[in-house]
Amino acid sequence: MADFPNNPSNGDTYTSANVTYAYNSTKGVWTMATPFTSDVSNLTDINNLLGTKWTRFYFDRGGSTPSPSGVANSENVGKNFGSWTETTSANSGTTYLTPYNSTYDPTLINITVNSNGEFQFPAGVYEVSASIQFKIYNTSSNLKKYDFYLYGESGSDWAGSYDEQLLVPPTSALLNNDMIIKVSGLYVFENATQANNKLYLQMGTSSNPVYADMYPDFGFLDIKKLG
Repeated sequence: MADFPNNPSNGDTYTSANVTYAYNSTKGVWTMATPFTSDVSNLTDINNLLGTKWTRFYFDRGGSTPSPSGVANSENVGKNFGSWTETTSANSGTTYLTPYNSTYDPTLINITVNSNGEFQFPAGVYEVSASIQFKIYNTSSNLKKYDFYLYGESGSDWAGSYDEQLLVPPTSALLNNDMIIKVSGLYVFENATQANNKLYLQMGTSSNPVYADMYPDFGFLDIKKLG
């Protein structure tokens, strides 16, 4: 604590711990006369909070409205139906989306996606979120529940799995309407071989795909590297 002098006059100064104060007789208080400074040049951003690496992929079904048979065996979004593309300035003609400017282009590189809708990651810790819009083209006489999994695997190990459920009531009024699924989570990929670090958005299984009742229209997958 600063030990201010007694009976100061207006404008008197006092320095303590390299900070100078001036006395204001009108208010009867000592106020800081010089700004407080601190040398942070040697600090390290150990959690990379100031430079988080990130990227975004865009899914587009492409073509005309498909039939249920047209998306058979497509349990992953982007497998045998539609495609994922990274949203950068360079490929904006493909995604129809252009980053605001080059400053906002993705800074996380080396993540790839194959024709099975599998994203492949270099080893690390990632935050991943997906938002997909679906179009319904079949309803039944019963309430239906669908599970959507954003699943990650690292070789033979589990890397993370998060799911979301969608309830479709038995009404034809929903035909050709849109439903949006959002799911996100934290994934830890430890395998040294990138092809073994996989993540995919799964809709049912190959023997019982969700696509019998709906298909993905478009959507996004956002990825941040945390460590």
